[in-house]
Amino acid sequence: MAGRKTVIVGGSMAGLFAANMLHRAGWQVSVLERSASPLSGRGAGIVTHTGMLRLLEKAGVATSDGLGVALKQRLSFDRQGHIRADIKFSQILMSWSRLHALLRCALPAKCYALDRWVQQVSFGNSSSAAEVVCSDGQRYQADLLIAADGVRSTLRAALLPGEHAQVAPYVAWRGLALQSALSRPAQRRLGESFVVVSEPGEEMISYPVLGDDGQVYVNFVWYRRVTPAQRQALFTDATGVFHPDGISPRLIRSEHLAQARRDAKACFHAELAELVERSDELLLQVIVDQRASVMHRGRMALIGDAAFVARPHVGQGVTKAGGDAWALCQCVGDGSLDIPAALSRYSSLRVPVGRLAVQRARELGAVLLPASARSAAMRRWAQYYADPRALLADTAVELPGLAHLDVGFGGLA
Repeated sequence: MAGRKTVIVGGSMAGLFAANMLHRAGWQVSVLERSASPLSGRGAGIVTHTGMLRLLEKAGVATSDGLGVALKQRLSFDRQGHIRADIKFSQILMSWSRLHALLRCALPAKCYALDRWVQQVSFGNSSSAAEVVCSDGQRYQADLLIAADGVRSTLRAALLPGEHAQVAPYVAWRGLALQSALSRPAQRRLGESFVVVSEPGEEMISYPVLGDDGQVYVNFVWYRRVTPAQRQALFTDATGVFHPDGISPRLIRSEHLAQARRDAKACFHAELAELVERSDELLLQVIVDQRASVMHRGRMALIGDAAFVARPHVGQGVTKAGGDAWALCQCVGDGSLDIPAALSRYSSLRVPVGRLAVQRARELGAVLLPASARSAAMRRWAQYYADPRALLADTAVELPGLAHLDVGFGGLA
């Protein structure tokens, strides 16, 4: 296998997992990231799992200490602050930016290129290499081509032109605030627990994370049911341009930001409203899920969000990306199959796992669906997750097979 070349399109989590694992296995690695500047998660939080920690080790990232904030409990409370449910549950929470920085540092700098826009792709076959052509005309050939360029993947669009993401009937506001900037009561409650609070048409999750600057922040994700008209308004900027795939924080209209902060006070306990108020920047996220019928063609493989996107309720995006990368590395690494045959094996292993993640996320999101949009199965899940203890126990927990490792699941004490 010495000297085999892989080109990875996309330099976010999935791309870095694959790059580090294949580099450590002896491959020549080139990561092509379309952004002209280093990527930033804008404060997004990451929930770790046993499988994810082991995948990080396989990617060359030490996980012994200092990775994030260790929590031992989860809780839910009502608008008056009265505890609805609490469970013992051990997890480590960290920021997206910190994790990305650790994966980036594990990879030699020469392997990672910014401002590389891929415009053409040839999938290759058993007798010919795969190839991509960038916007400046530069060509890259590879024994293995990996599409890790996210939910709106250029390479996925070429492979699966008729398979598109589906938009959920709710959106998510996201943000984070320095824990030290919160009031003492909020610091204690929100800084020591993974919180899941559900109200009709609303759900907020908060937890502390360790930032890449070494400080502790409290991160939140606030799901809100919306009508088509409300969605149209939220994702339309001040000039009247509609951004259906997501709007930049600087383009969100000020009246929507102000309304969100007011609504947080009306919907949730004062400590959660304070968290929203103290967040310097609010992000507005389109919630989608996406499935893939196959994850390969020729010498190209899809990984991470370029293949399957599960709604954030499962908290499994990074673990799924790492599991895809590890499965791919295992399939191409033993040398017993040519690359197209190895990728066929990889696809047969990972498509069922991706389907599981998407379905589990839809079930967890059933409580946010309008009653008219619930199938019989979703009505049952909505009723089940109306119980705050059930929602606490199943949100952001490890799913079988996702890490492509033999690991224990859960976190419940």
